[in-house]
Amino acid sequence: MNNSLSNKNDLNLGIKYWLKGFENFTLGYGDVILIKSLIITENLTKSSSELGYSYKYGWSKLRKISKSTNRPIVKTSKGGSGGGGTVKVTPWGEYLVELFDMINLKVDKFTDDMNMLISQKRFKGHKPEKNYLSNNP
Repeated sequence: MNNSLSNKNDLNLGIKYWLKGFENFTLGYGDVILIKSLIITENLTKSSSELGYSYKYGWSKLRKISKSTNRPIVKTSKGGSGGGGTVKVTPWGEYLVELFDMINLKVDKFTDDMNMLISQKRFKGHKPEKNYLSNNP
C-alpha cells in the first residue's frame, strides 16, 4: 500500500483495528507482533527489546491476553542457573496470529481500494455553499 501524500491537500484512508472479545479483551497489531517475534526467538527478553518494550511490559501483554481469553498463549520453560529459559507460543497463540493476519489482508485490500477511489476524486476548488465552521445555520 502506498501511503505517500504529495501535498497537504491530499487525503487517504488509514485504519486502526483490533479484535475484541469477552470482558474488554482486545488484540491489536502490537500484540500480534510480539507473539510473532516469540514464535521466532522463543525469548521474551529479546522479543520485547526488539519491539522497544520492557520485559515487564511484554510479559504483562502476554498475561493479559491469556487471562482475557482463558487460554494460555505461551508455554514457558525455565533455563539453568544462567537463565536461558524459553517462551513457546501455544497453538492458541498461533491461531490468534493467523486470524489477525487473515483479517489484515482484507483490511489492507479494502484500504487500498478506498485510497484508489479517494485519489480519483479530486477537490475542484469551489467554495462550500454553507459555512461549516460557524454555529449559524
